[in-house]
Amino acid sequence: MNGLIGELETVLSDDDPRWHNFGLSRPADEETPEAPSFTTLVAGVPGTLLADWDDALRSDHYRVWILIVGTDTEFHAVESSSDSDATLSGLPSGATVKVRVTSVNGAGESVPGPEVQAVVP
Repeated sequence: MNGLIGELETVLSDDDPRWHNFGLSRPADEETPEAPSFTTLVAGVPGTLLADWDDALRSDHYRVWILIVGTDTEFHAVESSSDSDATLSGLPSGATVKVRVTSVNGAGESVPGPEVQAVVP
């Protein structure tokens, strides 16, 4: 495989789309961002949680995912933010909500950051 990659480096430009024909990323392709890490998830006003996480390398924006315990079977995206925080409103009071965040850029989306949970006020 190393021989193939070495040969491709000599015959293809860094942005040639044929890199993908070999199942490889182009050298010119942007790398996907790192996963963010949470710093806090706290209760806000009734029906609201405030999420704040650390900035992730190479991230253009973030996608916030939630799962309402006992109601949802899978996480679903509820917010997109260019900042490293979000206000999650319209949540059912008294429910336990799990939250995780992914980082997004032109190359794709990161794996989810750490999962945290809180009870909605």
